[in-house]
Amino acid sequence: MEGLATPFNSIAQGIRWLGESLGNVLSYLNPFHENFLLRGVLEALQFINPFSDKFFGYKIIDGIVAGIEFLFKPQGDTFSNLYNKLNEKFPFINQIKTLAHSLLGFEDYGTTTPSFEITYMGTKAKIIDFSPFLSYRVWLHGIILAISWFSFIKKLYNRMPKVVGGIS
Repeated sequence: MEGLATPFNSIAQGIRWLGESLGNVLSYLNPFHENFLLRGVLEALQFINPFSDKFFGYKIIDGIVAGIEFLFKPQGDTFSNLYNKLNEKFPFINQIKTLAHSLLGFEDYGTTTPSFEITYMGTKAKIIDFSPFLSYRVWLHGIILAISWFSFIKKLYNRMPKVVGGIS
């Protein structure tokens, strides 16, 4: 029987080789196996499949959005830096703004009123008492500003043809 062992071993090796080869061939034909013959084609088809996450249209849109964000979305604290730089170069603008706020009544005094007092011989005396004015302050300021703006716009409207026409 020893003479038959060699042919049977050869047949077993051949069958094993045939099984491995058939397994390799089937792995090249199986689309879910990593050795699939057309794996590159399937991956390339994902770029034209609109239901895939790798669709090239999504990549183009993501690139456009990233470019627009880079161009128009400020990086860091740009506006504060610009404001600080303008205040360094033109400090009088902030002073004019503060003056306008105080003149036009944008300062909120809250429940306290500005007081104008004098002290004479240890006695304090109020010159002007604004406490009755405090409850009507916003309303009165609105009326005064409306009258002022109306008269200014009326004069501007009457003078504008002369200014444009060159008549002094």
